[in-house]
Amino acid sequence: MWTATGIAHLTLIQNFCRKVVLVLAVALAQVAALLLNLLDPKPPTAPRGGVFLLRSTCLTGFTFRAKQRNASPVIQTEAHAMQARAVSRTILWVLFGLYVLIVFLPNLAWWKLAPVDAPFATPMAANLVFLLLAFALTRPVWPGVWLLLPLAVLAPAEVFYTLTYGHPSDVHLLGILRETNLSEAGSYARGLGGLVLLTMLGTLGLGMWLARGLRASGLAWPGRIRLLVLVSGGLAGVLIAAQDLPLGEAEAAGPEPGRQAEMEARLTGGETSGSGRELMNSYPLGLPFRVASYLEQRAGLAEAQARLQDFSFGAHQPAAPAARQVHVLVIGETGRADHWQLNGYARATTPRLARTPGVVNFGDVVSNWAWTRMSVPVMLTRKPGRDRNVFFAERSLISAFREAGFRTYWLSTQSPLGKHDSSIALYADEADETRYLNPARYSGPGVYDGALLEALDAVLARREPRQLIVLHTLGSHFNYADRYPESFDVFRPSFKGRSDASLHDPSNRSELRNSYDNSILYTDHVLAEAIDRLNRLDAHATLLYMADHGENLFDDDCPKSGHGHMTERDFRVASIWWNSASWARARPEPLTRLHSRRNAPLTAEHVFPTLLDAAGIKIDGDDETHSLLAQAWRPRPRWVQGELDFDAAVRDVQCLALVSGAHARRAIK
Repeated sequence: MWTATGIAHLTLIQNFCRKVVLVLAVALAQVAALLLNLLDPKPPTAPRGGVFLLRSTCLTGFTFRAKQRNASPVIQTEAHAMQARAVSRTILWVLFGLYVLIVFLPNLAWWKLAPVDAPFATPMAANLVFLLLAFALTRPVWPGVWLLLPLAVLAPAEVFYTLTYGHPSDVHLLGILRETNLSEAGSYARGLGGLVLLTMLGTLGLGMWLARGLRASGLAWPGRIRLLVLVSGGLAGVLIAAQDLPLGEAEAAGPEPGRQAEMEARLTGGETSGSGRELMNSYPLGLPFRVASYLEQRAGLAEAQARLQDFSFGAHQPAAPAARQVHVLVIGETGRADHWQLNGYARATTPRLARTPGVVNFGDVVSNWAWTRMSVPVMLTRKPGRDRNVFFAERSLISAFREAGFRTYWLSTQSPLGKHDSSIALYADEADETRYLNPARYSGPGVYDGALLEALDAVLARREPRQLIVLHTLGSHFNYADRYPESFDVFRPSFKGRSDASLHDPSNRSELRNSYDNSILYTDHVLAEAIDRLNRLDAHATLLYMADHGENLFDDDCPKSGHGHMTERDFRVASIWWNSASWARARPEPLTRLHSRRNAPLTAEHVFPTLLDAAGIKIDGDDETHSLLAQAWRPRPRWVQGELDFDAAVRDVQCLALVSGAHARRAIK
């Protein structure tokens, strides 16, 4: 039975194949014509030009057959030999054109999916120049086939990845591969599918056979033409490179950026514009730029980690319980509080959590930032909510738990690197084990957060006496319909199975809200399943969930969608707590205090101290006024975006945008 998503994917692939067939026909003719004229200016038979090559071969065959009736045996033998050579030469040229097309094919896949306004002229020209130069590096043509063979073999996998996840391979995939063990690598390879693997093997065989055939044919560049190709191709490459290559933020910021700003720029990756971005997305010329960007971000990550190398919390457990201890932090994504049934929403978006014993819902929680890369570090560290720097000169709660003797895990369906992720990966790398489970980036479909439950099962099965497990979910990140399976497509119409999902089209308001609510329904499922697993343990167990920021959904008369608009809905987020019965028996008074603060004004700054307090971990310079379990807890001003007191700020009427005094703040893009 075909699902709607499956039918959409099938249609996409069919349309793509139709375009490929047309391009294939033109490309084969043009490649054959170009190279035949360049490399073989005096063929023994047949007119010049690839367009007429097959035709001339057929005519030659007709001529041979016509003359064979009156020809001598010697002439007939020579005629057959000439005909065989012509056919062999034709086959060789056709396969050569096919080989070139295979290397170029990922660009056609991305061309099919890319935004209409994406600048393709520069990257397409750059890759054509690269292919031409690869074959012109040596006078014989066959070494170019060997040179491009690894790229040709990888091309089918690149096409598959692009069509499956809606984007070419990038820094995200390189980060995933870095964290992948042999078993996971095998599962990824199996996920490619037999057809893709067979195509890769076929391409390998084609390249090897073609190189031998071209070598045997003696095909070579005429000296002057090769020199002309090298010079003109080199000049074209220089012009293309000078036009719009990727430029890092550190260089773009000025000639002498501060060391902090330079490190943060390396940590979050360089900015690219227009055709520079598309050059990175192109194939194969974009591969070195992707690798360079990955290495640059890894270097920034290593530099940030080196600065924290000697940092220590002095963490310890003064009275460690004899029972097994398991503490879970779930970092949500785009979890807007007022769309949760637990907070009074009319729809049943959190039915399982609503009937799960022991769940404490915090009804007045604010994220300090409307950006993931800034809000999550506030949860994980003692970083003040007003701090505008990406880098904070302390380690996270993960290191505090490690110092206290806990085995620590980071399990994520988000990206390991990137502008929005590297500042979080800095802390993820502190864990004893870090696993990124999603081969796709956040802008497209990939695995669902349910994959975290399987990874959680594997960690819990180890039965280690003390564990901290961080689950970083993809939650309700747009496209919302990509975040849940079809069985959770309850509220309709939605964007499920559609390729025209838009975050910024008000006419899709119903689909937008329904898809978003379905993603919350799936988050409810994931959290309830995680709690169920912890509840079955004979352990002191806790779970704390908090979303990184909220979302706008064309609410009422407000024309805004997404996040980062400085509205109240950007900052109000969902958060819950759960603990096992054995933990409650061991910590009755702290639990009573936490229940009493379920409607208190909270922020992301409370996550770090509350989790350490739940585990009974003490650190140097501990401030108990932040822990929801501590008697000394007190409310504080809730600063958002580093500049406004959330509770004191005035709201505008239309969008509930936070304003300071009489002047509205500029909406953050």
